[in-house]
Amino acid sequence: MSSQITSTDTLPYLLDALVKESPDIPMLIDAVTDRRVTRAEFDRENRLWARRLAALGMTAGSNVATMMGEGLRVIKRTMESAVASDGNRA
Repeated sequence: MSSQITSTDTLPYLLDALVKESPDIPMLIDAVTDRRVTRAEFDRENRLWARRLAALGMTAGSNVATMMGEGLRVIKRTMESAVASDGNRA
């Protein structure tokens, strides 16, 4: 078995495959509110966050720290706060 990581082993590749396979299946479910985020919604938010981090100078390999409480609302607020300094709120 090879120990090399290929592009098909990366998290972005695997997430892309999940979205293409079944975009409407829930990716996240908030245990408190039962709010569901589909794979496609998760992908859109993820790409938005990535673009905004890139606009702030983050590149592949940059360290980004996040601190989150419980629930999807907290995750969304955290993502919005992380990119607020570029002037574009989600």
